[in-house]
Amino acid sequence: MSGGSGDESELDSILAFTDDEIIRWMAISGPGFLPQQLDKAISTIRTMTVVGRALLPPSMRPSWGLATDFLIEGQDHLTELKTGLARRELGLNEALDLQHQACRSLERFTGTIRQATHTPSGSKAARVNERLIATAEMTQTLLGWTRGGIQALFRETDHPLRSPVR
Repeated sequence: MSGGSGDESELDSILAFTDDEIIRWMAISGPGFLPQQLDKAISTIRTMTVVGRALLPPSMRPSWGLATDFLIEGQDHLTELKTGLARRELGLNEALDLQHQACRSLERFTGTIRQATHTPSGSKAARVNERLIATAEMTQTLLGWTRGGIQALFRETDHPLRSPVR
């Protein structure tokens, strides 16, 4: 089921001709692509969790444990948001609160990684940290777009007008 005014066949056409990740992200920036935005955010957070665990040096493991908690917390909020909207169990305020909590979790993740970064610039650990922080920041931008999508679902009433689950 479509999540709004975004035309999935148009989206598929655009994405079929590019391998550019930025274009792939920008293609789902409108409020009509809430399901794709939630899917992308959830999968990106899941990937960050796996990549960080695999690539960070042992010296960063203690900090990574806390940072991972924040990633998992954010992923849980987004999963609850997507499920709640699909089942029409959330009102506008509840949906926006879950979106906000996911954003806060990513902010905490980024802050934790920044505080833990005492690695020489150019080292593998520093490059991994920079990439994780950049990905978290891009995911926060994506979550900003979800806010517009959530608001579009609730324009006329406090109940979702349509389900964002495909």
